[in-house]
Amino acid sequence: MAAGSASRIINNPGKLVVGPTNAFDGGTYPYGGTEVGYVKAVALRNLGVAFAVMAEGLGEFNDILEPNNDYEFAFFLRGWDDDAIQKFMSSGYVAGGVSQHSLWNAPGSLTPGQTSLGRGITVVYVPDDTLTQPAVMVYNFIPSWDTDSDIAFARQDPMGVPISGKCLRNSSGNIIRIGHLPDLSLT
Repeated sequence: MAAGSASRIINNPGKLVVGPTNAFDGGTYPYGGTEVGYVKAVALRNLGVAFAVMAEGLGEFNDILEPNNDYEFAFFLRGWDDDAIQKFMSSGYVAGGVSQHSLWNAPGSLTPGQTSLGRGITVVYVPDDTLTQPAVMVYNFIPSWDTDSDIAFARQDPMGVPISGKCLRNSSGNIIRIGHLPDLSLT
């Protein structure tokens, strides 16, 4: 996730909640879900591609077909939060035998070519300022540790986990909602 593209969308500190079950209009944070940490920014990318239709007789385009619904959600979680690792990197998560803190191992339970639908989770970005900043609800997020991202173990840089993933339809047909938190719906 490039910092520039993230700041153009939402550059407002907030928290991520996984699996909310209570309504956002009057409900109590974390809305029946699990808080998985603070983020400085989130990025929602539309990767859908429109298709231009050529009118051969005219030699010009005469229609544009709407793009497909191909969205990606990305963020950088600050720290090595036990709940976050369990929710976003579930295929390799186990509790440490001594400390009982997150331990991640590869390959974990992943088998190349198998479906990832079982790892789908509902994620809500809750901005610190819910009165003026929009929230983001992703109904069926398939998280992954992006192949172009690093978990850096450095003295100068803060420890964090870069997570991105595809946004799929839920059973009600919803993919994403962006708006003020009380206006978002769980279904």
